[in-house]
Amino acid sequence: KTFMTTGAGMEAKGGASGGGKGAGGQFLKGAGESQLEADRRLYRKQISRVEAELEQVRGTRELQRNARKKRGHMPLIALVGYTNAGKSSLLNQLCGRVPGDAEVYA
Repeated sequence: KTFMTTGAGMEAKGGASGGGKGAGGQFLKGAGESQLEADRRLYRKQISRVEAELEQVRGTRELQRNARKKRGHMPLIALVGYTNAGKSSLLNQLCGRVPGDAEVYA
């Protein structure tokens, strides 16, 4: 849970020093929100958003995991290779299929 230490718009809120008091009228109003408080609020909001997104990902992964369990334990494979490398012949041998007459591909 680490974020950058400089928040967006720090210059407009009194700079990186954290003073935050404007020139003139400082005794008429309160100091307002300090830069540290503004950054903390910003980072808490970011952390909450990331945690919510993480929970959504966890839920999605759990649904996918359960769907894989329901499908059974049949592994999924892929046969890849160049043209005329014997992919279909290999699959037919593995499955015990006997191909019919020579098939002509149009």
